[in-house]
Amino acid sequence: MNKEVKIQVLKKIDYKDVPIYIRKIDTIFEYLIIFKGELFSQYFNIQPTKIRGAIALLEDYSEKELENTLKFIYISATKTIDELKK
Repeated sequence: MNKEVKIQVLKKIDYKDVPIYIRKIDTIFEYLIIFKGELFSQYFNIQPTKIRGAIALLEDYSEKELENTLKFIYISATKTIDELKK
């Protein structure tokens, strides 16, 4: 069975003049950083906790879950940038 994969760019933020792109691929959240011409990336598999009825909807993140996930990804990206700038 073929599964259609949807890639969403959720946010683009600049931190210390470095662009951060946060995207979602199914349950994978990833940040991309371009620093001095090189691409840095980190991904996290974050499953939603919301269950409706007996079926867990894999792409059904609550607003709070999505907000907390974006904060976590952003903080991870900024820590990477801070390390790269040392």
